[in-house]
Amino acid sequence: MFIAAHPLAKAFKPNSQADPRIKKALIQAKNAGCVIRSIKFHLEKNGKVLLDNPSLDVVL
Repeated sequence: MFIAAHPLAKAFKPNSQADPRIKKALIQAKNAGCVIRSIKFHLEKNGKVLLDNPSLDVVL
């Protein structure tokens, strides 16, 4: 489960430039049958946390 905590996020994509192993590991996990999921939420100025998308696209 990955979290995108920005209101403009359209999908979750691992930063393979920062850590090239993460993308490879996620692809191997997906190929082995693991479900890779992501959600999107954001924090409002008043401190409220809002769930924007409980099933954000994952781009590998």
